[in-house]
Amino acid sequence: MKKHASSHGLAVLVCTISAGFIVKICEEYYPKAVQLINKFSDYFVRLFDLKYSVNTISVLAIAFILACIWGCAFSFMHAD
Repeated sequence: MKKHASSHGLAVLVCTISAGFIVKICEEYYPKAVQLINKFSDYFVRLFDLKYSVNTISVLAIAFILACIWGCAFSFMHAD
C-alpha cells in the first residue's frame, strides 16, 4: 500500500512539473497546440467562473492528461 501511495504522490508532482515544462516548450515550437489548449482552458474558466488564469488551467489540463497516462501504465504494470 505504501508503494502505491508513494507512486501516486510522485505522479502528481512529476506530472504537474512536467506539464509546466511542456506548455512552455510548446509555446515556442507548437504555438497552434498551445492556442488550442488555451482555448479549451478559457472555455473551462468561463464555464465554471474560476478565478484562475488560463495558463494555470492549461498546465492543469496537461497534468491531467499525463496523470491518466501514468495511471494506465500503472494499471498494466500491476495487473495480476
